[in-house]
Formats: sequence, structure tokens, C-alpha cells
Amino acid sequence: MIMENAYRATNCMRMACLYVEDGRLKEAEQLVRDAKDLAEKLLEEIHAEDAAASFPAGRGTPHADPLR
Repeated sequence: MIMENAYRATNCMRMACLYVEDGRLKEAEQLVRDAKDLAEKLLEEIHAEDAAASFPAGRGTPHADPLR
């Protein structure tokens, strides 16, 4: 899902650039907003995957670690 959201965000920005060149600023603005939303989802997925890799199953969670 990470790569899918990365591609979708990239495509939104590409289309936004084309729309700006054509003077279609409202459509470009919406595409930039869509790309921003996708980028935020992408960051959440990356952080979740990174956290899962940092705390393998059976080794606790960040909240259970008294040193954190």
C-alpha cells in the first residue's frame, strides 16, 4: 500500500503541473490537496511499518518499555 499511495501522490502532482500550464488553477489546487492527503497517509504507513519493524512480535511495545 505504501508504493500505491506514493505513485498516486506523484501522479496527482504531475497532473496538477499540467493543469497549471493550461491555466486550470482550480483543478490544480484540488489535485495538490489530494496529493497532500495521500502524502499524509503515506507518512502514517511508513511510521507504522517502521514501528512494527522496531518492535517484533513478542518483544513488547513502545508503551510497555519502561526505558522509553
